[in-house]
Amino acid sequence: MVYQGKIYEVTQNQTQIAKIGDEKSDIRKSFDESLSRLDSMTGISTEMKSKLAERNIEISKRKAEIRNILNKKNATAAELTKAKGLIDQLNDKISNMEQDVARLTNDNQSLSQDKVVLTQEKEVLDSNLSATTVVKQGLEKEVDIASTLNASNIVITPVDVRGSGKEKITTTAKRVNKLQYIC
Repeated sequence: MVYQGKIYEVTQNQTQIAKIGDEKSDIRKSFDESLSRLDSMTGISTEMKSKLAERNIEISKRKAEIRNILNKKNATAAELTKAKGLIDQLNDKISNMEQDVARLTNDNQSLSQDKVVLTQEKEVLDSNLSATTVVKQGLEKEVDIASTLNASNIVITPVDVRGSGKEKITTTAKRVNKLQYIC
């Protein structure tokens, strides 16, 4: 009778281990997705920085060209008109750059907030994964222990059943009709 209880306990523990294994798998998948999102955001930030650097180089070229024209003592009207056009272009680029900087600042703040949230999620997922692993190992140990049958204090008695239905304990193997066991 004790044996059936152990089987039920082993089956129940194996079910719990399977459930924890599934939870662990889900947690790992969620963690991988979070890391992927974080990597994606870092890539976007790097791309924006490179675009900003390109624009700075372009503006520097325009500034140098305008300075060259303005530093000439005998600049022609065409050169001065060209300088005015370059200054207008420079002002347009600066305005666009200011807008981009404002947008990038907002994006950066958003990314920073997302990074904080993802870091917190990662910590929660790591702790859940650790806890799940500990529980799983404990249940596996329980299943291992429970799966070992330990029979003790079992007494088997040979019985001879007579024609009248009366039972008598016997030691002769030929006469044994029934075995009784006592736990």
